[in-house]
Amino acid sequence: MALLGIDIGTSGPKAAVFSLDGDQISVASMGLSGGQGAVGGELRSEDLWEAIKLVVQKAVSEAGHSPIKAVSISSQGETFVPVDRQGSPLTPLVTNVNSTANREADELATAIGQKQMYETTGLPSHGMYTLPKILALRKEHPVIYADSVRFLCIEDYILSRVGIGAYISYSLASRTYGFDVSKRTWSETILSHCGLDPSHLAIPVASGTPLGTANASIAEELGLPKEAIWVAGGHDQGCCSIAARGKSSQTTAVDGTGTFECLTFSGKCGPESVVGPIFPIEADLTPEHYLTLAYVPGGIVPRWMSEQILGIDPKAAPNYDSILNFVDDEPTGIFVFPYLFGTGTPWLDSEAKGAIVGLTNNTTSHSIFRAGLEGITFELKWNIEMLGNQLHSIHSVGGGSRSRVWLQLKADIFGQPVTSFKGETSCAGAAICAAMGIGAFSTWDEAAVAFLRPSGTFTPRKRISEAYQSAFCRYKEIATQIFEFRFRTNL
Repeated sequence: MALLGIDIGTSGPKAAVFSLDGDQISVASMGLSGGQGAVGGELRSEDLWEAIKLVVQKAVSEAGHSPIKAVSISSQGETFVPVDRQGSPLTPLVTNVNSTANREADELATAIGQKQMYETTGLPSHGMYTLPKILALRKEHPVIYADSVRFLCIEDYILSRVGIGAYISYSLASRTYGFDVSKRTWSETILSHCGLDPSHLAIPVASGTPLGTANASIAEELGLPKEAIWVAGGHDQGCCSIAARGKSSQTTAVDGTGTFECLTFSGKCGPESVVGPIFPIEADLTPEHYLTLAYVPGGIVPRWMSEQILGIDPKAAPNYDSILNFVDDEPTGIFVFPYLFGTGTPWLDSEAKGAIVGLTNNTTSHSIFRAGLEGITFELKWNIEMLGNQLHSIHSVGGGSRSRVWLQLKADIFGQPVTSFKGETSCAGAAICAAMGIGAFSTWDEAAVAFLRPSGTFTPRKRISEAYQSAFCRYKEIATQIFEFRFRTNL
């Protein structure tokens, strides 16, 4: 018997088959492009569904004689689609990189109260979340809004499409700005202020909840046994976290490098324990636990630099280590502020623009590339500093964790050991949910430890790490000079 974990990320879907003891048997992926169309997204749900079918079929086929016992989904947050009475999408997907609803988010936070909104949802005001974008849809496209019966995020849309029904994990519901993260239910106060009620959204359930089987014809189309159980999964950051951290611990952070780089901490501390409405808190996959998130533009930055500065073909996957071999393995003295989509936490300023400081006649394109990786890592270190977390180790996953040079750079800048992990961790997190749904493990910690697959640890090098601490102080000084008015506004 085997488990199927489906990860639907910003760059496209992946599917991986795992044995019940956590070994990855097969994996398949497919890239998709999505942007901002008339209503905030030009990625059609049909294109996404076709891509999901292809990766599931391939992963299941390559797994051979390992019948799938259970399936679960790891999903990007915030993205949603309005559907009609037949469940058909009325627009393209309104994607998570779309942050055009800042006005609606601020108006909602002002009406309910910023403090109450944060204590209820665990989220600081921002236009990326689902609910503000639904309000923007109502304002800008009233006819489409009027025809919409439900607004579904990706996990619930796929579950509905396969014939199970519109169920959303607590973890993913936490990214909508309408979910009470402590009570684990939709906030009637917030929804009613927006002219909505719970029937307009999916039914929230705990991660690991068995939901039923797919329509037989769809299961056959996907290459799955008709008796395979579909189980509630979670937000991709929650899935990534549980698959890479092992047991829940506030002293171990999981650093996931995708389009955005996200640092997560699991524990029992809710929104009331965090200083100010700055850092997002969501329901962890583990019951009665919360996940604190800090995030900055991540993989999008080296991708942009490789294409626009180094001239690498956009269709080619850049090899970071090959690029970095041309640069000395120490601080560049160049400061890249990686705000291609605005800042991440703690500033949450979607209007901020990126900057490069410190160019000289001797600067090369490769040194700018390394400085970009330094800037991303400085931003995460700044977040750790503001959170006040006393870390013992950092577990690194995602595309960036395949670069040994970047992993060493992170260890030097963080001043902490950084451990990389094998396999597709977001898919593994979904598979852990699937395993819990069929009772394969007695506790979440037991399942997380079983799926843990470390591949190597990088430790700080004293001289270079000390040099990076000085460079980090300089980075903060320059950032304050350039962006001070924005930082003060958002704090």
